Amino acid sequence: MRTFDEHWEEIEEGIRWGRIKKAMKALNWKYIGTTGKNITRAELKETARHVCEEAFNGYRCSTGGFTAEYEDDCLKLTFYIDEYYT
Repeated sequence: MRTFDEHWEEIEEGIRWGRIKKAMKALNWKYIGTTGKNITRAELKETARHVCEEAFNGYRCSTGGFTAEYEDDCLKLTFYIDEYYT
């Protein structure tokens, strides 16, 4: 089994942070507590790392557009803009 840091390193290198920032800017999407400024890449990574850590520790976690799940030594990070279930 891989460590959290090994999973995070792969996610950090593989996810397209620029696309996420671009989508958030286009939607004028700001995090609470950022005083209305655009989100920095560091803030995105901090939020993503938090949800990934929670998932790695056994909890499905979502916040700020990110959802993380961990199962069978696979850590998955998704950035959702819209989803609908019925």
